Amino acid sequence: MNRGGTGMIGSLFAILVSILLPLTVFVYSCLKKNYTVFLIGAMTFVASQMVLRLPLLSLLEKYSTNYLFFSATKPILYAVFLGITAALFEEMARYVAILYLLKSKTWGKGVLFGLGHGGIEAIIFVGLPVLSALISMPELINNGHMFISGVERLFAIFIHIGFSVMVMQGVVKQKFRFVVIAFIIHTIIDASIGIIPQFTPVPHSLFVTEGLIFVAGIALLIYCLVVRRKGILK
Repeated sequence: MNRGGTGMIGSLFAILVSILLPLTVFVYSCLKKNYTVFLIGAMTFVASQMVLRLPLLSLLEKYSTNYLFFSATKPILYAVFLGITAALFEEMARYVAILYLLKSKTWGKGVLFGLGHGGIEAIIFVGLPVLSALISMPELINNGHMFISGVERLFAIFIHIGFSVMVMQGVVKQKFRFVVIAFIIHTIIDASIGIIPQFTPVPHSLFVTEGLIFVAGIALLIYCLVVRRKGILK
């Protein structure tokens, strides 16, 4: 198979995971009359990242020379900083949304919330860019990176489902430590994505990073199933 064909297959797979899958879940949630949970999950990501965190980071990049110096000279600490802020904004937004906006707090609602949260992230950061590139610059899509992006988004969605169920558990059981645990795990994952390339050669760092996301996604998916099986959440 030629490289162009591989790129096309990879792009289609990325679109399948990052656009069609979230849209399919949304349609299903509409049929089950649970679409508000999916939308709240999606809007939680948009509010925490697109409205708050990313614009604030952009302001720092634009107006703070100290911040630019820090990001350029302390890459490991900078990765930790990005991981902490991402986890803080997302997990606190998730906690507030589940606590105050969800009337019914069940395991299924937690999963659907996570699908909305991870689904809109996949659409914004992978699905739409890949679709745009496929339409406007198909000749440049000639490697397996698009396929890897699709796989990454799939397991990132698993991660968001896990965090949503974990925070849901904290809210239902009135144990804030589950929110703290979600924050810590989220920080470790996001910080590691920036730290790994500092210690791993470029050809291998991608696979190490994707391996981390894969393991985290599977582990959090198993956690969700254990919570369900043990009846911790209804």
